[in-house]
Amino acid sequence: MKMRLVKKAPNVYVAYLSTQYELCMTFVRMQEFYESPEFRGKYFTLEEFMDHWAVNFGGGSFDYTTEWMGFNLPGTIIMDWLREFYYAIGREMRGKEHEFIEKLFTRLNRDKVKLEDCYIIGVSSDDDDIKNSIDHELAHAFYHLYPKYKKSCDKLLKSDKHKELVKFAKAELKDLGYGDNVLLDEVQAFWSASAGDAFLEPQEDFQKNFIKFRKSLQK
Repeated sequence: MKMRLVKKAPNVYVAYLSTQYELCMTFVRMQEFYESPEFRGKYFTLEEFMDHWAVNFGGGSFDYTTEWMGFNLPGTIIMDWLREFYYAIGREMRGKEHEFIEKLFTRLNRDKVKLEDCYIIGVSSDDDDIKNSIDHELAHAFYHLYPKYKKSCDKLLKSDKHKELVKFAKAELKDLGYGDNVLLDEVQAFWSASAGDAFLEPQEDFQKNFIKFRKSLQK
């Protein structure tokens, strides 16, 4: 598996994988452990998830590898995932997962950074809109790692201007399979960076807030 890790902001790392297929098949169990209503916080096999996806989202097929171009994971979630999927007796990581984790720890150890303090993003090098994909995932990272950014987003989310639209957006995201624990985070990320459909289109005030905060980290 070809993968390179790039530090995009303090404690924020982007993993570039060569293809969308490699990306999805590497991150699938970690991401769904984080945000799937069905599998969140639980151990599950790839086959179990594939069956669930095919029945509920794929119209009878596993088209997950053509649906997602970016992934985002708090380091704390990766550590929880390792406890369930690797450290527990009788369980082991798949080959792609093991290679990813090995390369990730090698880089973090070199940088003398703890995984628990980091946020990890995954993207595909063959993404035609990779800049937008990275910005969207960075919005997730900022929301999780930086209280100042989260506070600014939460203020916008609660504003009278967006109150009703937030309800529609959350409902749409639930239909797409997102768990309740990440709904507001997803709304702010879609509204801050990357086009979606209907109620997930970027909002100008969120875009400006994201750009302003990203620039502040570069000073």
